[in-house]
Amino acid sequence: MNILSAQLLGATRFYSGAFPVEFGDALGGVLDMHLRAGNDEKREWTVQTGVIGIDLAAEGPLNKGKGSSYLINYRYSTIGLLQLMGVELGDEAIDFQDLSFNLAFPLQNGGEITVFGLGGISSNVFEAQRDSSIWEFSKDRFDIDFSSKMGALGATLQLPAGRNGFWKTSFAASALESTRTGNRLDDNYLPVFAEEDILNQSKLSLHSVYQLRWNPKNRLRMGMIFTQMGYNLSSQLADQSIASGNTSGGLFQPYVDWQNTLSPYFDLNAGLHFSYFGLNGSNAIEPRLSLDWHKRRHRLSLAYGLHSQTQSPQLYFAQTEPANNNQELELTKAHHVGLGYQYELSKTRQLELEIFYQDLFDVPVTVTSSSFSALNLVEQFVTVPLVNQGDGRNYGLSVNYQQQIDQGLYYLLNGTIFESKYTGSDGKERDTRFNAGLVANATLGKEWIKRKDNGKIKITGLNGRITYSGGFRDTPIDAVASAKAGRTVYLEDQAYSLQQAAYYRMDLRFYLKWNKPRRHNTLSLDIQNATNQQNTAFSYYDTQMGQIVEKKQLGIIPIINYRMEFSGK
Repeated sequence: MNILSAQLLGATRFYSGAFPVEFGDALGGVLDMHLRAGNDEKREWTVQTGVIGIDLAAEGPLNKGKGSSYLINYRYSTIGLLQLMGVELGDEAIDFQDLSFNLAFPLQNGGEITVFGLGGISSNVFEAQRDSSIWEFSKDRFDIDFSSKMGALGATLQLPAGRNGFWKTSFAASALESTRTGNRLDDNYLPVFAEEDILNQSKLSLHSVYQLRWNPKNRLRMGMIFTQMGYNLSSQLADQSIASGNTSGGLFQPYVDWQNTLSPYFDLNAGLHFSYFGLNGSNAIEPRLSLDWHKRRHRLSLAYGLHSQTQSPQLYFAQTEPANNNQELELTKAHHVGLGYQYELSKTRQLELEIFYQDLFDVPVTVTSSSFSALNLVEQFVTVPLVNQGDGRNYGLSVNYQQQIDQGLYYLLNGTIFESKYTGSDGKERDTRFNAGLVANATLGKEWIKRKDNGKIKITGLNGRITYSGGFRDTPIDAVASAKAGRTVYLEDQAYSLQQAAYYRMDLRFYLKWNKPRRHNTLSLDIQNATNQQNTAFSYYDTQMGQIVEKKQLGIIPIINYRMEFSGK
C-alpha cells in the first residue's frame, strides 16, 4: 500500500531518462509527489468505506482572513472481508492503518510555510495449522510474522528574494522499521527459529534552493540537498548470519542549473549535480544537458544526463568471507540519452515518441567469476565480496497516445519495446531479470451525465485498463542440488536464460455518482484482474513437496466502496 492516500496528493510527476538536475541518488527514474493544500474557504469532509476498510479526510481554513488551511487523512483497514468473499490472499492476516496531514500558512510577502507529516503501521501474519496431514507446501509448517512502521515529519519555507527570485527550504525527519520472523514447526508442532530479517532506517533531509530570473530569457537555480542516513540491519538464518550492520552516513548533493531561451523556438537547460557519500567517500560529478525545440503543435527534445545512486543496505552490510562487508562499494552510475518528439493533434489529444538509451557502469558484481549483478536484486541478500566492475544497458522505443477528457471520454495508449542487458564478473552478456522485451497499456474511461430538473446530477462511469508485458526472466533451478541442500539452488551459469509466461491483467471500475447541494455520493465496484488471469510470480524448490513449484500472483479481487463528500457553508 502507498502510505499516502490519493486524497492528499496534488501534482505528481514521473521523470524517466535524463531527469532534472535537482534529483539525485536515482538511476531509473523519479516519482515526484506533492501534497495539496486544503480548502482555505470552507470546510469539507470525506468518508469512504469498503471491503478493505475506511478512509476519512477533513480539510478547511485555519484562518480565513490569512488564507491558512489544513488537510488531514486517516485510513484503517483489515483485509478480512476480502477473504470472506473468497479472495485468495495466501491465508495471511493483513492489516494496516495510517495518518497524514498537511498544513499551509501563506505569508504577507507572498511566501508560504507548510508543515506536513505522515505515519503508518502494517502487518502480515501467517500461522501454520497444527495438523501435518494438511501441510502441502513448505510454507504450511511455518509461523511467519511481518510488521512495518514508518513515520515522517517536515516543513517547508518559501520566501521571495528580491524582485525576480525566490528561496525555498525543506526539512524532514523520517524513519522506517520492518521485521520479518519465521519459525518452523517440528514434528511435535513446537516452533523452532528459522530466520529473522530486521531493517531500521532513519533519514534527516534538508533541501534548500535559490532561483533567480534576471531577465525574460535567463533563469538560474542553485541548490543543496543533504541527507543523513542511519542504518541498523540484520538478517539471520538458524545457522548463519547473512547481513549485519549499524552505522550512518551523509549524502551531500549540491547542484546548479541554468535555463536560457535561445530563441522563440529553442530552450537550453544546462546543469551540474555532485554527489558525495560520507559512509565511504564515494562521489560522482553529474552533468545534465537538454535542448528543446517547439513550434506550433510540435516539440522535439534531446536530453543527456549522468546519474549515480548509492547501494542498497543489504549490499553494504553483507557478511562475507573473507571478512568484508562491502561498505567500500562505490556509487553505481549511468549515462542517459533521450530523444523525444511530441505532436499536439488537438487541444485534448497528443502523440509522444521517445528513443532512450541507458549505459550503466560501476555496478557491483562478485570478486570471483560469476553471473551475479546487483542490477537484478529485488530484496535478497548476498554473502560474497563485491566490486564495482559490472555494467548494463537499457534501450528502446516508447510510444504514447493520449486523449484528455472530452465529452466524458478519455483514453491513454502506450507501449515500449526495449532490451535490458547486463554483464557480470564472468564477462558474459545476459538478459537482466526485467528484460520483458515489451510492455503495453491501454486505459479508457467514459462518463454519462444526467441532469434533473430539481438540480440534482447523476453520473454513471466505466473505466478499464489492460496491461500486457512479456514475461520477466528467471534462472533454472537445480532440483537435485536443491533436494540435497534443503533449499532452492539455481544454475547460476544459466542466469536468466528462462522467460516466464507473458503477463496480462485487466482491471475494471464501475461507479455511480449522485450530487446534492453540499453533498456528493459515489458507489463504485473495482474489479482487479477481472479475467482471473493466473500470472506467474516466481518459482522455487519446495522441500515439503520435493519438487519445483511455480507460484502464481493474486487472482480476481473485487473491491466495493461507498464514498460521501460533504461541505459546510
